[in-house]
Amino acid sequence: MIVLMGVAGSGKSMQGRLQADEHGYAWISTGEILRVLITGKRRQEMLEGKLLNDEEMIKVLNTVFNVIDTKQQFILDGFPRTVVQADCYLKMLIRQDFTNSCYTPERF
Repeated sequence: MIVLMGVAGSGKSMQGRLQADEHGYAWISTGEILRVLITGKRRQEMLEGKLLNDEEMIKVLNTVFNVIDTKQQFILDGFPRTVVQADCYLKMLIRQDFTNSCYTPERF
């Protein structure tokens, strides 16, 4: 897996798409996913530059990880964005299990 991180507008999505197309990898863009899944007030907040909280973001990614084949190479664009998300993601990597959330509020 390849993880692309950077500030908004830094080219993560462009590079992610190019690499995915060139190598045949799945491309998971959290920005694209959120623009499709998030509605209402949360969408407006997101468009204003506010981040989803860690629990919401991790739940969204867990949904994606349950749909794709995480045993195959993929590009993850725009996640993690916080220390909590990075910690959770590292725990999933260590377990090599992306299907079960590592996030529980009492852990963080």
